[in-house]
Amino acid sequence: MTVSLVRPLVLATALAFGAGLVTSTASAKEPASQEEIKEMWQAEDWKGLIKVFKAAVKESPEDPAPLMKLGATYLKAEKYDKAVEAYAQAEALGAPAHLTRYNSACAQALNGDLDDAFASLSGALEAGFSDVELIKTDTDLDALRSDSRFASAIETADKNARPCEFDERYSSLDFWVGDWVVTNGQGFKVGANTISKSLNGCALHESWTGFYGAAGESTTVFDPSSETLRQTWVSATGGVTVFEGSSEDGRIVFVGEAVAADGTSAHARMTLIANDDGTVTQIGERSADGVTWNKKWNGTYTPKGEGYEDGAH
Repeated sequence: MTVSLVRPLVLATALAFGAGLVTSTASAKEPASQEEIKEMWQAEDWKGLIKVFKAAVKESPEDPAPLMKLGATYLKAEKYDKAVEAYAQAEALGAPAHLTRYNSACAQALNGDLDDAFASLSGALEAGFSDVELIKTDTDLDALRSDSRFASAIETADKNARPCEFDERYSSLDFWVGDWVVTNGQGFKVGANTISKSLNGCALHESWTGFYGAAGESTTVFDPSSETLRQTWVSATGGVTVFEGSSEDGRIVFVGEAVAADGTSAHARMTLIANDDGTVTQIGERSADGVTWNKKWNGTYTPKGEGYEDGAH
């Protein structure tokens, strides 16, 4: 039986920080040493370790950690019902539900209690369990793999691990993602821009390189509290622009304040438009009062390799 990676993290704690755990109530003044616990583990002395951790539970009844260790040891000893009970008690004392329920699912699967195992696994996923690779490879769950519910569990774990990839609010700028050659309003190539997703789709990174020395980068995120996009742009000359954006009439409009390196500032507005031919139009404007706007930039983004080469026109 291969123990999952979740439980060894708990057990490693027991082995690394075993000092202070009592071996029995009768010898409460003689705690098991770290070395003794290591030796018991290596000797697979589950009976002895169960005594150690049961005594630790008695010594610290409000601490969930000894119960987690006890549950893991019960599982190794193939006392699956007791393992599930220990994990439930640990959760009641504040142990992370995504771990207690996942470990319970492993114990129940090994015990042949498949419906209970799926219920516990579902509970772990509802609590945020997101380790897709662990679910896929943990042999403790082998009894569940042929059930259609298992594939659904993997899908849910993937959504927990990459929630932004499954939330359309984070995809409003997908049309801007790519490697682009940028031309100005007169058709001259002025730079290259790479827009890429990062952090599992929760952020958008921009890296601009102008053909005449200019450079800058931005990070754009969706803010669920305000239901808006937020972008911070920083230029290589020290300028900073902080934008807030939203969708307006099929385009993304950002409004904010541009601050130059010398501290002077102006209202800024940037508009991104997805065109039918696969290009993107970017319009940059400035205003002194936030009412009257002057166009400072009108650029067209064309995918690299579609009739354009890097370098100046």
